[in-house]
Amino acid sequence: MKLHTTSSLTHILALALLVPCILGAADKTEVKKDDLTEYRKNDNTWIRWAKDNVKYGVESYNWAKSAAFFVPTLAYNNYLGQGPCSFHSMLADHAEYPEPVVIIGLQDHKAVIKEIADGLKAPLYLSAIPQSAEFFQKIREHATLPARAAIGLHTLNRRFEQWLTALKTTAKDDGFVLQLEYSTTDFTAPKQIDLLRGVQNIGMRDWAGRDIDVVHCKAGKGRSATLLCAYLLKVYHSAPHKYEDGTLCDVPFCNDQIISMIIAYAKERRPLVNINSNQKPALEKFYDYLVHVGSFENMCQLYQVEINRRNAEFHHE
Repeated sequence: MKLHTTSSLTHILALALLVPCILGAADKTEVKKDDLTEYRKNDNTWIRWAKDNVKYGVESYNWAKSAAFFVPTLAYNNYLGQGPCSFHSMLADHAEYPEPVVIIGLQDHKAVIKEIADGLKAPLYLSAIPQSAEFFQKIREHATLPARAAIGLHTLNRRFEQWLTALKTTAKDDGFVLQLEYSTTDFTAPKQIDLLRGVQNIGMRDWAGRDIDVVHCKAGKGRSATLLCAYLLKVYHSAPHKYEDGTLCDVPFCNDQIISMIIAYAKERRPLVNINSNQKPALEKFYDYLVHVGSFENMCQLYQVEINRRNAEFHHE
């Protein structure tokens, strides 16, 4: 009897690991290009072929790891209370800070970011993956919004993760959720083209008629936190910087300091945030280029063709 029970448990575990792998294989929305300009390249030389195959091997390993660990880690996160209704507001209260501003303070004799406001009315949240209709109800209540408030749902999960949690069905059944996708494998960083798309979409939430935007991945601490930090970097770059007493702050922080301050701010707002060694370089690359071209608007102008092509990958599946 004991042997039979052990065998059954083994089969259940194997099935739990196999199903995400099978579903993941059907997901065609993962970008193999990690640079914005690669959407313009049509180089078919053997060097390009070799580079693409090395990249594909690394991504295949990351995908297999994320697929195998998805169900166990999701269950573990839920057990620890980190889902399915785990969310945090990531910007200052619009009533207190109606204009874009970054408030700088001191903590242990070090400069820290106390508040960030982007001047938009719709709140911005970071969360774990929604797993039931209750999630949308609770986040509206937390933001003191009406029951039919429009939600912009920025999803950084692969399609197999959405299938396993019935995310698309839940969002569709709500009737007031607009889902925007940036397919990213767990443990990795969003592609630069998706960071650009995501920052652009989040910044348009008021004009798009959304009452609240929610950025999420599986646990709301890595992939989605990277996108959210990219948006905070964009705000930091364009908004005035002030001390807590209202005087202007003109301290010239270096890029590394700024990125570390932004990550620390995000972690202060949502303690689960954990930007790993794959994700921080993506933020560095994003911010370095933002500084280089001068403004986020310039970035969007330069790569609008690439943004449109990436959007089309989700609209023509």
